[in-house]
Amino acid sequence: LSSRINGCLHERRVDCIGATPQLSGSMDRVSRVRPKEIVSWLSEHGLGGLHGSTNWVAIDDRDLVSEDGGEALRGRFVQTAFASGLTRELADRAITMLLHGPQPCPEEERPPNVRTLQDLLAEAGVDTAVMDVLQGCATTSSLPALVKAVESSGRVKFLELLKASGISRPATRQAIANAIGRCKREDRLCPELKI
Repeated sequence: LSSRINGCLHERRVDCIGATPQLSGSMDRVSRVRPKEIVSWLSEHGLGGLHGSTNWVAIDDRDLVSEDGGEALRGRFVQTAFASGLTRELADRAITMLLHGPQPCPEEERPPNVRTLQDLLAEAGVDTAVMDVLQGCATTSSLPALVKAVESSGRVKFLELLKASGISRPATRQAIANAIGRCKREDRLCPELKI
């Protein structure tokens, strides 16, 4: 994967100057230490990167600011959506950070609580036709069932469960898992769903 990414960057005349370290446990797909890895790399390279630059930006589809060490990324982080990737608007925001340094976080209202399976699919940006597939399987037929499944089995097994339920697209499975995780971290699952 790394060589493919570097090849694509090279085709666009962008050189890769390094990679963040992988802190102990960060490969288990459950660890939320990505911000610490980024800060470690920046510290190792002079607190701002190479060539004396102090402007940098982190781009990820995970909400890195809410992860362990994420406060250091405030004003320098652009969150994408797994399903849509880096949009023109988000790219412009990242470019502004690179040119002018940290930017105020967009003042957005707190998104609404997630109360139903339909709310979750909207949060995930997934076509509501997926609801029929989920409701056809007892372990994925409701929002409480999905939340319980991810809590009891972990993310990897949960993704396998979604696949076994008939959700064939990996991006759809990831979007659903990401939406559940994001809503849990932001305390937006309605109280009767909390495990």
